[in-house]
Amino acid sequence: MGTHLHLFRRGNVFYWRRRLPGFSPENSTLQLSLRTEQRPEASILARKLTAESDRMFDAMSRDLLSVEDARAWLRHVINDELARMRRVALVTRMDPVGPSEGDRRADWATAQAWKLMAEFGPRAEISQTVRERLRDEGASERDLAVLEGSLDIYCQDILSEPRMNRMASNFKQLTQREKRPSTTELLQLRRLLIEGKAAAQAQRGTAALEPEGEIARDLAEHLCREMAAVERTAWFGPTGAPSNPVASMAPPDSLSSGNDGFHVPSRPTEVPEDSETYDPSLLATVARLNLAKMEQQKEETGKERVPETMAKLRRVTAKLFLLITGVEDLRQIRPAHLSRFRDMLHKIPKSWGKGPNDATMTWEQVIARAKTLPPAKVGLAISTINRHLDVLAQILERAEEDGIEVDPKLKPKKLRLREKKRSRDKRIGFSETDLNRLFRHTIWTGCKSARFRNTPGTRVIKDGLYWLPLIAAYTGARREEIAGLQPSDIREESGIPYFDIAENENRGVKTLAGERRIPIHDRLIALGFLDHVEAMQRRKAQDLFPELRPKGHFKGKL
Repeated sequence: MGTHLHLFRRGNVFYWRRRLPGFSPENSTLQLSLRTEQRPEASILARKLTAESDRMFDAMSRDLLSVEDARAWLRHVINDELARMRRVALVTRMDPVGPSEGDRRADWATAQAWKLMAEFGPRAEISQTVRERLRDEGASERDLAVLEGSLDIYCQDILSEPRMNRMASNFKQLTQREKRPSTTELLQLRRLLIEGKAAAQAQRGTAALEPEGEIARDLAEHLCREMAAVERTAWFGPTGAPSNPVASMAPPDSLSSGNDGFHVPSRPTEVPEDSETYDPSLLATVARLNLAKMEQQKEETGKERVPETMAKLRRVTAKLFLLITGVEDLRQIRPAHLSRFRDMLHKIPKSWGKGPNDATMTWEQVIARAKTLPPAKVGLAISTINRHLDVLAQILERAEEDGIEVDPKLKPKKLRLREKKRSRDKRIGFSETDLNRLFRHTIWTGCKSARFRNTPGTRVIKDGLYWLPLIAAYTGARREEIAGLQPSDIREESGIPYFDIAENENRGVKTLAGERRIPIHDRLIALGFLDHVEAMQRRKAQDLFPELRPKGHFKGKL
């Protein structure tokens, strides 16, 4: 039905659906409900959406990486992954911790996880077909269990906002760009990163990754030939037996370089001391990480002041880890400390950190306080525990970058807990009865005056209190995204007015995907929303809903 319009009907309602041309490795189709049962109206909307999507796809096709930039990025990813694998292999071989079978299984799982992501995208899963294929290749059930955990961790990481920000920053530094890569370029960078890591992992166990043995054998053969040559010269000389063979014997210092390019010094070369050493303490590392992240945010946003939400979370995580484990030196942290940290987060009060005396409490006092509370008020939420583990992983990664020797077995993200419910199922949605009760309030049916909004009357005041719940109901946008709208955020393209949800002077966006365009529903237009926008534009107002600007103790939030 109407395939040229990408139009179809489900039940009585018309929908628009179109296949994506391959820019995104995550979704293959784009589908929207047109919220109408009338075919003529649906056809008009479908034509507009098709025209807009054509323009969008054309712009995306022009906004791709150049061949040179793509090649440079892929080379950077592969070199970085190979170097990391060599370091890990060297540490594991020279200072093994635990059975080698566990290391083999972890290495296999890492290589397979990146291979599956390269094959199926960053939301890869282990299907029954993949399980059977791996079993045929000799994988055990324990191997598959480790792979499933590794794949989950890598998928979460590659889709996370911090990973996207690191990719953007690294690419800017690599190519000497001034501007942040576009969304399309970031998707391409992510795809190349997955392919590069999968290709590097495929080299695991080859001579290219562990060349020391082959180099040592070649060097030993070379030295033997040189020593034999020296001995022959000492005994026989260049034209015969020398008169003083001992005096003519060349000392070992004469061994320098041969045709194969190896240089063998007469004594060990002195390694210069590091020009700068970093404090290995937990809190000092957090301070350096926070400073680097803030500088990065300032560079990316061009703003001198940036939110400190994540900086505060890192400090809280560090203090909480110190409180539970008592380990301050990052070099002394072991996997058992991470497990204890995660397990103890289930036993502290949910309100820990919010009271003025929490910072001075000992661990014994925290536990004693938890025992006085009902079970419902004890234990952090799974999402909060996972967030602390993610932050701990960031801190350890920063320590490694600073040259601090961190136990390579520390993998905080592998300790993440699975949510028992999906995020959308945690909160009960509004029923039709709830919505009817809400919108029968005097704000929409008529109030006495602006001062007495709860008193029934004849005035309908179309301000922020009136529009915000309606916009939320028709768009699903967050409260602060709506409350922070400015008149310039309401735009029109190809005859379709829309909300441009992006960072502005009032608020930022939570994630990269948070920047989006949302068409304005016909019902909002019929209620006079565009008239309200025009009125705010004529007044040259800074805010679309100035009455929602905070006052008093609400300062800082819209």
